[in-house]
Amino acid sequence: QLVARKRVMDILAAFGRLSEQADNYELAIFGGGDQIREVERRVATEGIQNNTIMAGPVSHDYLFSVLPDYDCLILASSYDGWGAVVNEAMQAGLTVILSDGVRARQLLEQDEQGIVFTTGDIAALSRAILSLITDRSKLYRLRKNAFGAIRDYYPAELAARFSAVLRARAQDQSPPAYQTSLKKL
Repeated sequence: QLVARKRVMDILAAFGRLSEQADNYELAIFGGGDQIREVERRVATEGIQNNTIMAGPVSHDYLFSVLPDYDCLILASSYDGWGAVVNEAMQAGLTVILSDGVRARQLLEQDEQGIVFTTGDIAALSRAILSLITDRSKLYRLRKNAFGAIRDYYPAELAARFSAVLRARAQDQSPPAYQTSLKKL
């Protein structure tokens, strides 16, 4: 989605900073939303139109089919409840660059499976992108590690672990110990 919360303008600004240091990249922007025209204008303003593809809205199936064609997913959101696309990108073998507003950052160890930057820190985002463009060995290491780390979250793996817990609980015959707490907001 190209909406303010996703902070796509931050991504464009970060790529704009790269123009003097790197031009051997392709930025694909997927999705539609209320910022589509503004994004198109900003691509031109940042001078990155020769390296940018405006893919528009695509189906989930199509997006998942083309993810392996790319090296990295960038989510700069000010807030993203989880961001399932992060799991999907890692399953496709991509590394990820995430703002600290993306909850799926919990899947990562910094510089092991991806890179986390402070929301709104365009300089840090630009450095993270540049590090992957200029250091291919780092990119490939992060991609390999991301793919390995996400395997624990594949549906079949989660189902197998859940089934094992249920079998163990059924053999135990003791009531499950649940703790709940409500916190006033």
